[in-house]
Amino acid sequence: MTSEMYLIYSNKTSAWYRPCSKGYTSDICQAGLFTRAEAERMIAVSSGQLLMYLAENKKRDLPCQKRITALEKQLAEAYHKNDDLQLIIDARIEEEER
Repeated sequence: MTSEMYLIYSNKTSAWYRPCSKGYTSDICQAGLFTRAEAERMIAVSSGQLLMYLAENKKRDLPCQKRITALEKQLAEAYHKNDDLQLIIDARIEEEER
């Protein structure tokens, strides 16, 4: 018995199946993982619109979480820069009003 897991891609929607086949997502990090038997069953009834891919990195959540954390950090830095820029703009406006 193999523990390999698979991702299911829909050519019709150009998106990945979500966990438990609850809709689709364009973000592979949100894609569901399916056993080979589950994937083969879905593909058998899909009229050629589904493809299955071996999920080589079974712990996709960790890289996704790292990506989310990095994006959150970038967003916080952007907010900080925005606050700094707003202070500079406010100071210049105040100077011009004098």
